[in-house]
Amino acid sequence: MDDVSEQFKTVQKRFYTVLLLTVSLFASGFILKSFNLELFNPFYGALFGVLVFNIGVWLFYRCPKCNTVPFALGGEGVEIRPKSCQKCGAKFR
Repeated sequence: MDDVSEQFKTVQKRFYTVLLLTVSLFASGFILKSFNLELFNPFYGALFGVLVFNIGVWLFYRCPKCNTVPFALGGEGVEIRPKSCQKCGAKFR
């Protein structure tokens, strides 16, 4: 393993933490509503989830070599487990 792939492992751990927090925020409003604890509208949980995801990706999920976000091939979304960076070609796995 080279240095870039080791650095990307820590980047990916941070991304998974952001992803877990995002899913928790999405689910929180619906779970509370199912127990008739309407502390806030489920829409706000989803809104905060989207905000946390976007800010988390923008801040933490980047190539250690060229500092770009790994996007899916031919798509507009973020690639969850990229093999390499599309811009600089650095191998992540």
